[in-house]
Amino acid sequence: MNFLLPATGDEVLKSAIYRLGTHVCICAVGRGHVLLDLRRNRYYQVSLETPRLTQLARREPIELLPTEQSQPSIQPLIQAGLIERCKSSDTIDLITTTIDEPCTASDIPQTYSRLPRARDVALFVRSLAWTRWVLRRRSFHEISHILRAHRQRQVAREFDTDSVLGLVARFRQIRPWAFASRDQCLLHALTLVRFSMLHGLQASWVVGVMTQPWTAHSWAQYGNVVLDGNPEQVRPYRPILVV
Repeated sequence: MNFLLPATGDEVLKSAIYRLGTHVCICAVGRGHVLLDLRRNRYYQVSLETPRLTQLARREPIELLPTEQSQPSIQPLIQAGLIERCKSSDTIDLITTTIDEPCTASDIPQTYSRLPRARDVALFVRSLAWTRWVLRRRSFHEISHILRAHRQRQVAREFDTDSVLGLVARFRQIRPWAFASRDQCLLHALTLVRFSMLHGLQASWVVGVMTQPWTAHSWAQYGNVVLDGNPEQVRPYRPILVV
């Protein structure tokens, strides 16, 4: 995590309109804000609650006077490319959404009396290989666009709750043979999202943060159902990225 520090420099500033970069996610946490630069996979924490940051969190353009552009809470954001100068006519192509529904508990089966299906094993291996590759080679920004592109090309199937939980249970049956889930939330969540997509289920990839103490967590969610955890595990986190 990177804490923003006041920058130096005496460049001549003019009043201008700024907006949050389309590659940046932001959420209010406590009395401050956390920003996630998807291109650098880097978090920033601003431990201040200001009207300008609140406007940016709503994806609203803001007009900054020269004195405001040099403030310690704003100037580092401009220099890091987290907020960008724009025209009032510019359009914004957002790649993120928010979770509006509260999480609910799900009764996912934990045991099986038969071997995994061969097709599920094949799709799991394919999903895990894809996830390892994108985490090594791609930024969160690129991964977000890849998931969106896959989803747009896919014909989504209708799933009832029992079918969703059964799919997750089959994933959980195979996963222990490939990797341990402890401290692997990002690998686990993206593999499950990809596995679900290959079955026609369009689950969401979620990244959340909390600051007391600082930590980030990732999980998969379908509607208000947490697929790789339980509501108690994810409620302390404030979602900052939902794809």
